[in-house]
Amino acid sequence: MKKVKQLPDVRSTEVGTRVLWGKRVYEKFKNGRWGFALTPDLLKQVEQLYCEQGCNLREVAATLSLPDHPAISHSQIQKICNQQGWMRSHYGRVDSQIDFLTRNASALKKAHLRYGLTVGELAIALNIVSGVLGNFFVTELGIAPKDGHSNASRVREKYGNVLTPPQRDSWNRFLSLDVNDLSFSEYQSAVRKFSDLVALRYRLDKNHVRSMAYHVDHRVSKFYGYWTSASDRKYTFGNIEPTQIKRSQVLPLEVICHPVNLRIVDSHTNCVKNHKSELTVKKLKALVENHEIKIVPVNWQKEMKAILSKLKLVPLEHD
Repeated sequence: MKKVKQLPDVRSTEVGTRVLWGKRVYEKFKNGRWGFALTPDLLKQVEQLYCEQGCNLREVAATLSLPDHPAISHSQIQKICNQQGWMRSHYGRVDSQIDFLTRNASALKKAHLRYGLTVGELAIALNIVSGVLGNFFVTELGIAPKDGHSNASRVREKYGNVLTPPQRDSWNRFLSLDVNDLSFSEYQSAVRKFSDLVALRYRLDKNHVRSMAYHVDHRVSKFYGYWTSASDRKYTFGNIEPTQIKRSQVLPLEVICHPVNLRIVDSHTNCVKNHKSELTVKKLKALVENHEIKIVPVNWQKEMKAILSKLKLVPLEHD
């Protein structure tokens, strides 16, 4: 068998030709394309992954696909399993999932009502067919799919901690900004919006709902996060005087929007305070450095893993 560094041109090879590329044997089929040849070694790998380790078809295909090589599809793995008599019944798989859901009903309900996870998020995290999980929520938990997102949104407002997918994207986007490249108005806007996310995630407004009556206030103000704090410089009616000097390093969002720098106050108090600060920048940095909460990009997979570990789910049994 000829060893090659890349697959030959299909126009210059005959049907049935086999070549060895890396660790994988490829054969030219009647459709004129190259495809992987079912060798004993590959067949053994499929059996180990699908039958012994309980991986699903897509997981097997993804594991066996090699970088820069033609991808292996789950339908090709399904064909192999059917030929070998290994294929797990689709209905059996659903039955197994329903059994898993039944044994973990209370934990799943807690995941939705306590942690605010939607049906779609749970389906992805648990590798459960979304239709099966949605039907289970309706028939067994009494939670209609149409209420799933609104329920999760209200729970997140109440409990915080877990952000919705759009909120996660916004969170990470704000933290990726280079604030030194922003104008003062752009910096103000970014700080205000990111502070709202921090207040939501860390439940800073447990007693008051943020509104026209209650504001998120910064102990070190947005103004002094961007400009130096010399006492002879002025800030009048929102216009920055020419004498203002921008900080050599503008306070990053993870510092000025940290929970230790935020508080919920009534609108009158916030307006009277204006741009004044009650902390020095040096003191704020020290508080942030020593605080247990660290403002970092959100890792959804890590968060889901932490939540699922708290729920102590009984593992899904494979056929």
